[in-house]
Amino acid sequence: MKKVNQNNTMLKRLQFVFISFCFFLGSSSSFADDYPSILLKNKKMEVLIFLPNKTNSYYQAARFDWGSMVGQITYKNHTYLQQWKNYNGRGAEGVHDPLIPNTGTGLAEEFITPLGYDETDANGYFVKIGVGVLQKKEKKDYSFAIPYTIIDEGKRTVQSTESSVTFTHRLNSALGYGYVLERTYELKDNKLIVKHTLRNTGKKRIVTETYSHNFMQFDFGAFNPDYSLKFLNGTINPANCKLVSPNRVKITENKIDIVEDFPDYSPCFGMLELESKKGNFHLQNKKTRMSVTMELDTDVTSFALWMWQKSFCAEPRVTIDIEPNQTAQWESTYTFNN
Repeated sequence: MKKVNQNNTMLKRLQFVFISFCFFLGSSSSFADDYPSILLKNKKMEVLIFLPNKTNSYYQAARFDWGSMVGQITYKNHTYLQQWKNYNGRGAEGVHDPLIPNTGTGLAEEFITPLGYDETDANGYFVKIGVGVLQKKEKKDYSFAIPYTIIDEGKRTVQSTESSVTFTHRLNSALGYGYVLERTYELKDNKLIVKHTLRNTGKKRIVTETYSHNFMQFDFGAFNPDYSLKFLNGTINPANCKLVSPNRVKITENKIDIVEDFPDYSPCFGMLELESKKGNFHLQNKKTRMSVTMELDTDVTSFALWMWQKSFCAEPRVTIDIEPNQTAQWESTYTFNN
């Protein structure tokens, strides 16, 4: 009888832990193909977001911010992001490996500069915001494609409601770099609002660019001449836009049109020269009328473009420059229509 009571007590404790975990994440916590996730939703829209951790999360590599893995956005039964299942970072379906740097998906965000990389010796340590403290591999130049060893991933917390979730990442390092990064995803009607706050808690200045990769794909279809990207508040200089495979697109001052089908995963990519500091854009399929608009509340300093058969990535980049004890804030709003 005593053994049965002990087992019952243990069962109740396990039930309490599970219930507390679900309450902490909100009523829409779930597991998508064994990856812990949360589903934000309203009457017309759902947003699947993968939860960050170092054991079984969708992304655990050294390039992208772990707390930025928005897996899918569905509005009026239409999907807007690339397929995250089996995404291997190389195009065609394969086996997804969370430890490969290029396997970030959806609205994956990156802080580009590896803080302290040039200051440390071979096999020394540096900081990647949103990831943690990483270890150098010999005397090679930094590359986001290298699977650097993560020495300290910092501390992460998650708070959520039915229509919002906030990820907080805290890192204190012996390298002089430290920060508290907070990102909130919030649903409002047909909009997804992404709010960022980065506070410098270290002794050294933080200077970096940041962006969302924006892996857009409408209803999992291939890209073709039905698609165009329009700049809303600014213009670009077509003559100084350096692209790989430029014949696949037509670039004018405020618009990029796809002019031929993308039959494979050979990419068209490069940097666009902005005539102004506004990076707001509108991506649309003129046949289906599906579209997404991204608007930022701050100026951008550069703009990258990446596209292949099943992903169109427009990437306005924001520069962050904060001294110790200072804070930077910026916000992105995505609007979906069909």
